Amino acid sequence: QNRGALRQAQDREDRPDRGIREKQKRDEITYIIKSTPAFLSILQKYWDTSFSKTKMFLILSGSHVGMMLREVLNYDSPLYGRRTSQIHLKAFDFKHASKFLKNFDIEERVTLYSITGGVAKYLLLIEERSVGEFIKKKILEKEGFFYQESIFRL
Repeated sequence: QNRGALRQAQDREDRPDRGIREKQKRDEITYIIKSTPAFLSILQKYWDTSFSKTKMFLILSGSHVGMMLREVLNYDSPLYGRRTSQIHLKAFDFKHASKFLKNFDIEERVTLYSITGGVAKYLLLIEERSVGEFIKKKILEKEGFFYQESIFRL
């Protein structure tokens, strides 16, 4: 599956409109790296032999900062020396996170901020009309997004 995505991206470089910079984004590559340890070496091969000679703009992102540093940016990484830029996005402070929580009173905002830590992805998951409903659906139910999140974060 991961090789298929790389091949698909490589096929796009042969388009007649190559003058337009092709953006390729691979989100949460930490999960790909975990499931396919050879992914970065495969990507390095494609980058060195093909992608780097095109106008491709490759964006790799992941929410596991330690793994991104260790596996993608570290000196030992197959991709070391191939990046042109990096951005470390941080969680929102309470003031900015509150903009996602306009439908809640201040006490509820504090509670939801305490749960989400200001992480944008987590804030976007808040669809419920009450904190209690959010906790029940997203944290306590086995199908809820946060039910096993603490295990994933370790």
